[in-house]
Amino acid sequence: MFDAVMVDYYGTMTPLNQVAKLSVPDPTMVVAQPFDPSTLPAIEKAILAADLGLNPGERREARADPDPLADRGAPEAARQEGERARRRGQDRGAPAPPRGERRS
Repeated sequence: MFDAVMVDYYGTMTPLNQVAKLSVPDPTMVVAQPFDPSTLPAIEKAILAADLGLNPGERREARADPDPLADRGAPEAARQEGERARRRGQDRGAPAPPRGERRS
């Protein structure tokens, strides 16, 4: 989910997991604790720009609570993630046939 979140780290676009420790304290929250506290505003900006349906809040760490109304878009988000995985070649099975076609 956070693979596509890139943070502007001193002028270099850097993956979120390289500038912060990510944890999930409960099913409705993701916490990003920056290794360098001065990068917190850039991390929040990157999470918002990634358009993941998360709302970051600041408390010396970026807490991203999923928007409950965004759950309606969960099937669409899952479909988009599947498409990204197929494009990266990370799906393990045979590629799904285009819609409307059946497998042999």
